[in-house]
Amino acid sequence: MTSIKNRTIFVFIFTVALSLYNCSKNASLDDANQSFYKFEYNKSQNSIRKILKQHPSNSDALELLLRIHFLTSDTSAFDSLKQTLLSTNIDKGYLIIGKCYFEVGNFDSALVYLKNASSHEQDDLLNRSQQGLLITQLADSASHLLGRRNYRAALPILLQTDSLWQEIHHTQNQAISLQQIAFVSTILGDTLLSNESIIQSQTLANQTGNEEIQCRIDQTLGVIEDMKGDRKEAVQYFKKARDRGLRIGSPHGIRAAANYAGTLLSMGELENAEAAFMKLLDEKQNLSPGLLNLVYYKLGLVNLLMHNVEKSEKCYQKALALSVERQDLALKNASLTGLGDLSLSLNQFEKAEKYKLEVINLSREIGNQRNLASSLRSYALLLSYIGRHRQALEIAQEAIPIAEKVGAVDIARDIHSQIAISYQKLGDFKKAAELYLDLLKGKDGSEDFEEFASNYHGLATCYTNDISIQFSIKEYEKVVNQAIERKLNYEGNKMKFDLGTAYAVNREFHKALTTYNEVLEYAVSQNITELEAHCYEGKGDVYFEMKDLEKSLNAYSTSIGKQEEIAFSLKSGLNRSSYFDALRSTTEKQIYVALENQDLMTAFEYTEKAKARTFISFLSLGNIKIAQSPAFHEVRKAQDLQIEFQNRYDEYSRSDNNESKHHSTLKKQYIKAKQKYETQLHLMADTKPSASMLFTTKNVISINILQTLLPEKTLLLSYTFLQDSTIALFSISKNSYSCQRIKYPLKQLRTDVRVLKTALSHHPNKNTVNDWDVEAHRVGAIILDPLLELMGNKDVETLIIIPDDCLYDMPFQVLYFKDDLMFKQFNIVNMPSASVLKFISASRSIPTEINSILAIGYSGDKAPMTESEVNMVKTTYNITSNVFVGEEATMSNFFKNAKDVALIHIAAIGVSSEYNPLNYFLQLAPDSSKKTGHLSTADIFGLDLTAKHPIVVLNGCDTGTGKRYQAGISKGGEVLSLQRAFLFAGASAVISTYWQINDAASAEFMGFFHRLLHSGIHPSFALQKTQEHMYHSKKYQHPYYWAPYIITSSFGNEQISWKDL
Repeated sequence: MTSIKNRTIFVFIFTVALSLYNCSKNASLDDANQSFYKFEYNKSQNSIRKILKQHPSNSDALELLLRIHFLTSDTSAFDSLKQTLLSTNIDKGYLIIGKCYFEVGNFDSALVYLKNASSHEQDDLLNRSQQGLLITQLADSASHLLGRRNYRAALPILLQTDSLWQEIHHTQNQAISLQQIAFVSTILGDTLLSNESIIQSQTLANQTGNEEIQCRIDQTLGVIEDMKGDRKEAVQYFKKARDRGLRIGSPHGIRAAANYAGTLLSMGELENAEAAFMKLLDEKQNLSPGLLNLVYYKLGLVNLLMHNVEKSEKCYQKALALSVERQDLALKNASLTGLGDLSLSLNQFEKAEKYKLEVINLSREIGNQRNLASSLRSYALLLSYIGRHRQALEIAQEAIPIAEKVGAVDIARDIHSQIAISYQKLGDFKKAAELYLDLLKGKDGSEDFEEFASNYHGLATCYTNDISIQFSIKEYEKVVNQAIERKLNYEGNKMKFDLGTAYAVNREFHKALTTYNEVLEYAVSQNITELEAHCYEGKGDVYFEMKDLEKSLNAYSTSIGKQEEIAFSLKSGLNRSSYFDALRSTTEKQIYVALENQDLMTAFEYTEKAKARTFISFLSLGNIKIAQSPAFHEVRKAQDLQIEFQNRYDEYSRSDNNESKHHSTLKKQYIKAKQKYETQLHLMADTKPSASMLFTTKNVISINILQTLLPEKTLLLSYTFLQDSTIALFSISKNSYSCQRIKYPLKQLRTDVRVLKTALSHHPNKNTVNDWDVEAHRVGAIILDPLLELMGNKDVETLIIIPDDCLYDMPFQVLYFKDDLMFKQFNIVNMPSASVLKFISASRSIPTEINSILAIGYSGDKAPMTESEVNMVKTTYNITSNVFVGEEATMSNFFKNAKDVALIHIAAIGVSSEYNPLNYFLQLAPDSSKKTGHLSTADIFGLDLTAKHPIVVLNGCDTGTGKRYQAGISKGGEVLSLQRAFLFAGASAVISTYWQINDAASAEFMGFFHRLLHSGIHPSFALQKTQEHMYHSKKYQHPYYWAPYIITSSFGNEQISWKDL
């Protein structure tokens, strides 16, 4: 008895000790895992070493250590540990290595090792069960969750796994395996196998009575219906799985709830989607940190689409706060990604880039190579979107080897596609085609047809731009038909449009027109305005090739009208770059065909529309502050009606059922809102023409009206760059008009202008003093010599220059015309567009007497002579009030005194924004109301300067140029600058600069200019005489000192001849 009692005590003590020991071991493994998932790899390795010291064969610890070596790219340690595992216990070694490859996403290698493990342990039932589970997880993840998309390879593995579960009578796992077979066979188009698997799976689930498995099957059925395109049916399955799963506390219920909410979001049911995501938050305690972050992320997206920007940002910030609180770098990464996407959607490109770079740096810090590859891909997409295609290409090429090294095949393929798109954007269609052909190699569309079709679509686009590229129209016809057969109607018709273009470039014009009309019929039936616009443009191209210019003009005109309809719906930055490039491209074609048709009136009208559209597009990048604007009420009403119009359009376009009564009601509401908006724009065109130009291109000036506004002895020159290296130069005077076409490559002209400006804008030395002269002759010969014959018989004193593209960056004063500098021969006035004359010429007279001024100067420590310059202005006009320098030069003092003066002089440092010209600002002194002191372009649009229509002098850095090649507006057109903003606010003349000159030269220039202005001379003549004065002085003869100053001004009734001065 004593012996039994002692033995019992011994067993009890041994059991407790073993239990404590296992707890200790598990605790150490838990520590290692926690550190691992926080990317604290060194800390995790320390915990693993402690475990392995006592238990060298602990498979979980060995597998985790192997993963760390892989993710940190420690190749030698990884290979060494692999060899050790295979030499000491080959059976377990294969399993551990296979599981490691599986966890890091290298599925091909995982499959090899797991199969080897299976062949080595055929007699061990427990291990076979474990292997079956691993292979099931592998196939599921490879084919669906992790986007491997190798479904054809996954299916036999699933069938093998199904047999394994059946053999060992594991009904529950067999039901799960059959559910996965149904999913994969649906993708592969094997409807019979899919249906059989679903029925068997449901039968087995009912036999077990296991609600968890029933929940999982409903979840899979939802995914299958979603893949078939029946989202309404999918939503019902997801809801059923969600309700069952949440009731029994199953994690699959949580997943189904997430899919339910996500499907509602994809259906455009934003309110229902928001409610579904909020319901998920009710289960917050059951959500993994990753899913909780995803819910906040999706809520951020939903609210953004509903235009609840503040709510959206709060959700993203919550996700970020959650990650910081948990010290979870992975969640922090995801949250920063969300904030970056939000910033991009709000056109806050600088913030977006900041977040993207932060994500990249964080990925490097934590050593997660897969995430690094993904974040580099995301950054490349941003760069491509904002027009920095060359840099996007470099970043994408950096990401490729990183993705391939960690076996992230899905990311690598996406990056290859992005590189191909970058080459397309850069015009290298051959390189792009090579990449598409490589991506299509060995593919027939049976696996992941959408990716296959997308790559074929890219190849077709390359072919239509370069017919020397290897491409089979017959093969592409098959792909298009496949897409439509699979009910991918939108994608299929987009591809069909490309097919029409392929026919067109092969000069099969009737086939092309038939194809475009078929796509057009589909686009009209589905209310897809963008596709309608493409079809009309394609028809315009074909009619032009067929020499039917009238039909071509009509088709292009319809396309442009459709694209203008799209403009209002682009609330966010998404697709902005491609949209505005496309619109500009169509407009250029319209101008070219009009010129071919000798229709100069139409050609000039669309020239002005192109400039006006670029201006409106820039305004759409942010919010202009119109609170004090004279057009405040009209603009605010137009903005409100525009928002109403946008919202009604969104609701209508999201409605799926075209036959329903609800759809018809939405259409009526959308049309009514559109009519109200357009009525307001027509009213503004008559009463507030400058304000109407913020919204529409319909009210641009015609040649006939323009001629009535031009003074005698004045010639207006308007440049427009067209696609085929043609510059259209319109010459318009009071009594005549004409157009010359200059043939010169745009790329080369941009280079020429850049070289000239570089030579002009750098302080001259003995080695560079004459560099500008050669370039000024070269550029002048290109863009001015065509005027020699035209101007030979005309008495022209004033030139109004309306530049385009790179010509906005260049002072025409320094160009040579008839072997002499332009400024010596003409009084030169710059205009952003001819339509601006509608609201500044007749209605705004230059102040005849300057009896009130606002002089404001601030530079910190960067330009010490700013205060002297402002005091010089004060002395010249003998006025003591409204002069603010240093710490008094605040925004408060500016706004308080700018409204009722005849002259505004600002001497301050200008700071440009790389992405958004509305953010360009003059740096004034900080004050309590505006801590930064940033007087931005957006602020100036809100001024009311109509009381005296002042002359405005902006003596800063680049105050007149603006940005043209960023922020999704990559082609020429009217620029947006401080100069343009002051004109809108009511200024009669604005003097601005191309570059900053030194203080001494600036003081000399401004002193002479203001003395002339004070004597009553028109500011444009005063500017010309000042430049002549500087040129004839020995000290400041180089154009660096006098050429940066340009003027935009009204003419009023002044008819003074500058040659008499």
